[in-house]
Amino acid sequence: MSDNVQRLLQRLRQNTRPMPGRQLAKLLGVSGRTIITYVKEINDGREKPLVRSSKDGYWLDREQLLCGPDTKKEEFPQTYKERSFYIIHRFLLENALSLNMYDLCEELYISYSLLKNDIQKMNVSYAYLHIRFYCRNNRLYMDGKEKDKRRLMSHVLQERRQSDFMGVGVLGQYFPKEDVDGLLRMLEAVCRENGFFLNDFARSNLMLHLCIMVSRLRSGDPLAKEESGAMSLTDSMKKDPAYQLALRMRSYIENRLKVNVSYEDYLQLAFLIKSNSAFLAAGTMEALADYLDAGFLLQIRRIMHQVEKRYLIALDQEPFLATFTLHLKNMILRNRGQNQICNPLKDDLRQESPILYDIALAIIEEMRNQGLLSHPVSEDEVSFIVLHLYGELQRQYRTEEAVNGLLILPNYLQLADQAVQKIASRFGEELVLTTVSAMENAPKGQEYDLVITTQQSVCVRGGEKVCISSLLSRQDLQHIANALERVWRRRQLNYLTENFPYYFEERNFVTALGDRQTKESVIKELSGRLEKNGCVDCSFLESVLARETAISTGYPGFAIPHAVDSQARQNTIAVYISLEGILWGKYMVHAVFLMAISPDTLIDFQTLYQTLSVLLLETDVLQALRSCKTFAQFRGIMLDPQYLTSIST
Repeated sequence: MSDNVQRLLQRLRQNTRPMPGRQLAKLLGVSGRTIITYVKEINDGREKPLVRSSKDGYWLDREQLLCGPDTKKEEFPQTYKERSFYIIHRFLLENALSLNMYDLCEELYISYSLLKNDIQKMNVSYAYLHIRFYCRNNRLYMDGKEKDKRRLMSHVLQERRQSDFMGVGVLGQYFPKEDVDGLLRMLEAVCRENGFFLNDFARSNLMLHLCIMVSRLRSGDPLAKEESGAMSLTDSMKKDPAYQLALRMRSYIENRLKVNVSYEDYLQLAFLIKSNSAFLAAGTMEALADYLDAGFLLQIRRIMHQVEKRYLIALDQEPFLATFTLHLKNMILRNRGQNQICNPLKDDLRQESPILYDIALAIIEEMRNQGLLSHPVSEDEVSFIVLHLYGELQRQYRTEEAVNGLLILPNYLQLADQAVQKIASRFGEELVLTTVSAMENAPKGQEYDLVITTQQSVCVRGGEKVCISSLLSRQDLQHIANALERVWRRRQLNYLTENFPYYFEERNFVTALGDRQTKESVIKELSGRLEKNGCVDCSFLESVLARETAISTGYPGFAIPHAVDSQARQNTIAVYISLEGILWGKYMVHAVFLMAISPDTLIDFQTLYQTLSVLLLETDVLQALRSCKTFAQFRGIMLDPQYLTSIST
């Protein structure tokens, strides 16, 4: 089955209404007659047609899809989590204002009562994102602010990731292992010799691009030279570490791998290094605009803005735009000359990233509408776009965890570049910096957790500010470390404050100021409350006791028991406060936090767990909890900012 036929099936799977042939032809970049040929190919050899047609268009016979030879029933949502993601997909990616409940039952092959039960569970699973689902007149609606829908989209995409296509170890499965090993040794050696820092993600991303570039050059497909000619290197660019590194890499690839690297490939390699370094240097986008043409860069920005409005994911960040715009420009040139390029990852990407495939097809559709593409786009090209999107999502997840910083430092005698590398080698992936020479050059509309500057007059709202010397002394680095610690503490406190109601409830709170209890009796009482309140099922208690028997969850002053697996109906924490204390293994504990963990929100739950651990281990909060008698007092103690801010920095 050809790539375009599979794309046709994918499109029809995503719609429950007939799709006109002209619309399908436009989406796939083919003629209406070709769509007829594809449908005939799909239906050939079947007792009943899989793709049916009428005056309204084409649609899939889903009963035939279930029993047909090409598709198994397992491809349809089978679990609650898969069904919830399917419903979210319909709302967010198809921009549905409401969904017919009976149509959903048919699409998911479930009963009406099971769908209603799933919707109730979804309201529990996604409550912490402030998203609500409700039914009215047999139609399902989703309610939430746009920023919360963006967080929901991010959550779904993160949960759907199953394979790490960006990992260096995985590249050997798709590219010649000797190339991968040689390029990795070269990259690490060149960066080490030049004092250039790459974090784990940047190294993996750059390695992927290097492997693809070498594979393309080996097949005799160098980058084409535009009519206007390639950009000339200025004296300042020649001194730029990225161009110096690119020159060394070019020499290695030509001498060791016996592949000729054109001048255009060399320039793009320099841009890849700049955009994949830990810190995006000032002037990168300006240089890119000069190289590609400012009008084209603006055109791509507009396309990304349209995609963001439609799919609620941000694709306008400069590190991504720098590499992605380069790729799209090369794709347009290949499309114009009808040159083909092979992507060895395409089959796995199509299976693992169906949502990203939708987004990639939407980007191609926008490009075609703007006259940037002259011919149909192959499945290989679509999968390359998916790969870029996949890498950007990974970068965003890492950036969300890191501190977002701005470095304001005039680049006299390359001092800014040296400062960037010093900060990178000290703080690694904790800090993501944008460097500018003056505050007015900072990206507009961007908020920063931390601003590092030599200028005392710079004002910072809502974040930390660190003043440093131009030479970045050891004392300056310590000041940055202290500021980073304060940023982390503020984040932890904000997260706990915002999400406290979703994890702690008065009905799951117990105080015992009299008789001393045993470990087993406390676990039974808290488990019973959670089961009674519908948070867990009857197997939860047995699983918690099994985990406790294997390894004690007691610490000095507190215990955090939990089940062997993560199968709770919702994330919640039952709390037991004991003035007398409970003997928990070799420790006497006064606070017990029984954790019920749902697999649907495990990633988010880990953030709360880290904050709770810091509070209990590094502050005096336990001492205050010992005399706590009410849930209101418990909440006041847990959310008191004095504890997190009291930790020495």
